[in-house]
Amino acid sequence: GKAEMTVPILITILKKNRLPTLQIKDDELTVAEGQEVSFSVRAEDPDDDNLTVMARNLPEGASFDGTTFTWIPAFSTVMTRTTTFWNGMLQAFPAWNTYFSPDETVLWLELVASDGEAETIHPVKITVKNVNQKPEIIDFLPAGEITLGVNEPLLFHSAAKDADNDLLEY
Repeated sequence: GKAEMTVPILITILKKNRLPTLQIKDDELTVAEGQEVSFSVRAEDPDDDNLTVMARNLPEGASFDGTTFTWIPAFSTVMTRTTTFWNGMLQAFPAWNTYFSPDETVLWLELVASDGEAETIHPVKITVKNVNQKPEIIDFLPAGEITLGVNEPLLFHSAAKDADNDLLEY
């Protein structure tokens, strides 16, 4: 209790890396085929480290520049289609169809923020609703106006395509 001694010691404090964060206004989106979906992404790092922001599982035709995701789903995105009276009614009203149609495809994106040591993954769910496209007549014969007599047969040719790949009836 009467003497004291001072000895210098070296203390090293290691930096604890904290995870980056991602902010997305809405991570569950519903969109109709042919309708653009776009949203912004904001990434921050509590340690002020440089961040790399990327998107995984991008659907075909989509783009992501590190801050903005943009995509217009093709009319062939939804493959399962029902042919009920109710579904036909929904197709006539696009706003209703977007929310109530049973014909949909769900896609999951992974948005990733990385500081080089740690990464944060934020999933985004995009539900794409089917929009039925009108078939297109490509070719038909005979061309022009035809006059036939009673009980006279007519042989004709018709070729059409459907952007949705629906089965066509003639």
